[in-house]
Amino acid sequence: MNLEGIPNRSSVVKKWEGILFLPALPILIFSFAMSWQFLALGLLGYAILTQGFIFMLYRKEGRGKEFLTRMIVPLLGALILLGYFGWKFVFPS
Repeated sequence: MNLEGIPNRSSVVKKWEGILFLPALPILIFSFAMSWQFLALGLLGYAILTQGFIFMLYRKEGRGKEFLTRMIVPLLGALILLGYFGWKFVFPS
């Protein structure tokens, strides 16, 4: 348990988060800084798919609702950014 009373993540979830999601974050930030929209679109899609995989791990442990309460804001942010950059990439003006 952490200070908020929420059970800690299992070692399996921590391992997969570290392998899949965390290495993509610096590259994603760098692609935004360099205005590389194609790379940013690919990495945002990858991040959303990774969140789906991690959600399945949480659900397997019976903690799917906890994942949604923790990760809904970052997931919505990634979806909004994906939509925005996708629109700019498809319809440049």
